[in-house]
Amino acid sequence: MKKTTWRPILSTIALGAGLALSPLVSAQDYPSRPVMMVVPFPAGGGADALARVLGREVEKRLGQPIVVDNAPGAGSTIGFSRVANAAPNGYTLLFASSSGLVMAPHLYSNVTYKTFESFEPISMLAYSPYLLAVNSKSPYKGYSDLVREGKAHPGKLNWASPGVGTSLHLTLALILDQAGVEAQPVSYAGGAASQMGLLREEVQFLVDTPSSTGPHIKSGSTRALAVTSLQRLDDYPDVPTLDELGLKGFDSRAWFAMMAPKGTPKVVLEKISAAIKETLTDPEVIKGLKDRGYITSLSTPEELTQTMRTEYDRWGKLIRAKNIRVN
Repeated sequence: MKKTTWRPILSTIALGAGLALSPLVSAQDYPSRPVMMVVPFPAGGGADALARVLGREVEKRLGQPIVVDNAPGAGSTIGFSRVANAAPNGYTLLFASSSGLVMAPHLYSNVTYKTFESFEPISMLAYSPYLLAVNSKSPYKGYSDLVREGKAHPGKLNWASPGVGTSLHLTLALILDQAGVEAQPVSYAGGAASQMGLLREEVQFLVDTPSSTGPHIKSGSTRALAVTSLQRLDDYPDVPTLDELGLKGFDSRAWFAMMAPKGTPKVVLEKISAAIKETLTDPEVIKGLKDRGYITSLSTPEELTQTMRTEYDRWGKLIRAKNIRVN
């Protein structure tokens, strides 16, 4: 009778058990090396600056460096696609923008990711409402003046668009749609060029973030007529919301969230979420972001998903109705 040698068999069983447990073990040890955060915007811009500030704060809580990887282009869809195809192990995260999550899939025909199927939502991070502004020399002293003129002379007024399909473009398109005003967009190469167009009186109005519009308002070059969020801004307490001015429930703002590739282990997501929670409840972080024009916005994954669903449906409806497409 042949004698059975158990050592190789036991070694094989042990190896198999080790392989089966290794994902769980590595997840429990997370993070054990630097984490890459893909930022789908160019380096040096406002969104990139926000991502880097938050990245430095979150890495303090995670205990490993967060390395920013800028992947701009195609309305931020290049960066989104990169994360959607990354290994779901927590070492590649996405600094997601509202424009890439809920607007771009309706605008671009070649988007390779799916908003609700390609990512794991972790938390909202921060948001910035917009200001509707005119040149300080403008005869339109208030929002109602602008609307009255627009309705009396359809197509007469011009507004600055920093690019078809951008969140600023779509926000103003939504304002005009709900106000029942016809006005002509004038395209510029980005927000800074749009601001110059308003200062040169090439256009009558625009919407932009407080961080971009604020300096011109404070210098007296432009005048804010309305805020696009449901709450007034602390820095502009006398500027009413569009909701107050008659566009009931109007709420549009640029927001950013942290996402991971679909399938990332729950224990990893919970560790990242805990680090974000510590970051966004730190009074110094809250103040620092406020000074940059952003409001911190902590959320659960479920709350983030609900926001995404509401926004996805709203912007999709507008984009289809106005037949807005980006090639």
